[in-house]
Amino acid sequence: MSCTAARLKTRIGDPTSWHATVDTVTVPARKELLDRFAAVLADLGARHGLSNLRHGGAGTVVADVEAGRTYLDLARFELEAESLLGTSFTVVSSDAPRAGRIVAGPLRSVDAA
Repeated sequence: MSCTAARLKTRIGDPTSWHATVDTVTVPARKELLDRFAAVLADLGARHGLSNLRHGGAGTVVADVEAGRTYLDLARFELEAESLLGTSFTVVSSDAPRAGRIVAGPLRSVDAA
C-alpha cells in the first residue's frame, strides 16, 4: 500500500475556469521509520541546531533547540527530513507549550536491514 493518498483540490477563481487538480498528501512518519533513520536525523538535526531528538507521536519529533536558532531552522530541518523520509514530518521545540503535553521517548537507531 502506498504512503500517499490522492486529494482533490479545486482552484478558486472565475467559474468558467474552475478545474480540479490532483495533489498528493503523505501520511505522518511512523515510529519505526524514525527509528530506522535516527542516526541520520540526529546528524541532520545537529546541522540545524537541534539535539536530543525524541518521538512525539505520529510524525512528530520533539527536539531541544540551540540558543540563537529560529523557527526557520526547524522548518529547514522539517523539509530536509521530509525529503529524506518521503513522508510528512513535524518537529516541536522542547520549549514550546505543546511539547509539555507530548509524551516523548528517544529515537532509537536500528539496523536498516
